[in-house]
Amino acid sequence: MIPYLVAAIKQQQQDIEFMQAEIANLGSANGGGNRHSHGIKDEGEVGGQGNSSSIDVELRNSKSIILQQNVPNPFAEQCTIAYFITEEVKKAQIFFYDSKGMILKIVDINEKGAGQINVFAADLSSGNYTYTLIADERVIATKKMVKTN
Repeated sequence: MIPYLVAAIKQQQQDIEFMQAEIANLGSANGGGNRHSHGIKDEGEVGGQGNSSSIDVELRNSKSIILQQNVPNPFAEQCTIAYFITEEVKKAQIFFYDSKGMILKIVDINEKGAGQINVFAADLSSGNYTYTLIADERVIATKKMVKTN
């Protein structure tokens, strides 16, 4: 399984590099683009000069229930899962399943807002697992997690 993941990451990196080159070509073809016409400043610029740019954007929607991907993934012994539960939710739970769909654990989420679960799985065998956030009896999201040795 790991060689496939490594190959996929390498391919993804090649795709990213190709797209970055295409973006750079498009920017130079348009005379540098029009990023600044909307009041966006490149943080990498000093005195209006520089070739690199970085823009930090944080988006929030207080009405959305969110389940994040576990970090790290794959993991060996421990990982963390972040989530956001809106104030309107009466009951929220995260279900953990093995590769056969059998429930391993159900965790009740009692606090509203942003939170995280620390998953300790040193005694769990290697393989693919899933976890699902259910809020008020409605499936919000399901994510895959990979356990390695």
